[in-house]
Amino acid sequence: VGDSMDGWFKYAKSEWDQARRVDRRITPNDIAPTFFGAPGAPTAGLSPNVTFGFTGVNPALTDDRAYDTDTPFRTKLDGVDIFTLETVNHFSGVDLKYVGGYQGYTYSQVSDFDGVDRDPFVRTVGAQSITIFPTIEAFYMEDKEYYSNEINLISTGEGPFQWIVGLYQYHEQVNQNQGIRAPLQPELQNPRAVPPSAANGFNPPAGPEHPDHNLQIAGALLEADARAVFSQVDYQLTETWKTTVGVRYTEDKKEADEYRDRVVFLGNPALPFSFYSSGERAHLEGDWNATTGTAGLEWQPSQGTLADGKY
Repeated sequence: VGDSMDGWFKYAKSEWDQARRVDRRITPNDIAPTFFGAPGAPTAGLSPNVTFGFTGVNPALTDDRAYDTDTPFRTKLDGVDIFTLETVNHFSGVDLKYVGGYQGYTYSQVSDFDGVDRDPFVRTVGAQSITIFPTIEAFYMEDKEYYSNEINLISTGEGPFQWIVGLYQYHEQVNQNQGIRAPLQPELQNPRAVPPSAANGFNPPAGPEHPDHNLQIAGALLEADARAVFSQVDYQLTETWKTTVGVRYTEDKKEADEYRDRVVFLGNPALPFSFYSSGERAHLEGDWNATTGTAGLEWQPSQGTLADGKY
């Protein structure tokens, strides 16, 4: 950009969406022999017991190329944007240099968790029945962005004294979670607010709607920031000796909000509903700062010889 400024800018974007088979090998040892404890009991498991009474044969047991699952393994990378910018402004005896960059993306993954492919089936106890929809998915999601900025003031004179002064900033944030869900099980749409008990007549009140049908989700919201100021001085003592002295001050801060939520699928024909289990929350944070330095001495008696010591 004229004689006093130069620089470059780069932008890159990418995305992909992939699907492939899931290698799950259900054997007779994986088939649950019971449903959820004694018939009619108010106890529960976390998820529908989709292998109860399953008599199918997994073709992958005898053929590595065969499979029989109801959810393909799928990964998706979306919104990948990468920006990089560098500029240099030239002044008398000094350059002002800027370097900055940004990157963000969203990654998601869904895979088969139940390991079988079967039609819905009915579980009956006495006069009560419940339909089990045997599709359980495992999922993972990561939404991340980070960027940095750095400004340097750099001497460009020809004398023995050369120096650099700079500022640096970095920020990173990520929303990350994983879990399992039963997307077709209608009892997960409106879980009860609390577990059933004698106190609520085994009929607790309704809780908030649960459109994702998650059985469990655990994750964290993370943020990290770093800032620094630094300077370095080089001085050519003689034609063969040069000394270097530098100092840097850095501040770092990190915060995280971790969480885990569960919805328990009761799976009991006498009590055909799900309920919210107690959620867990944790907030973590910390900050650090430090002043560090460097010092060095170089000796170069000839073009092919160099010795130095540095702290």
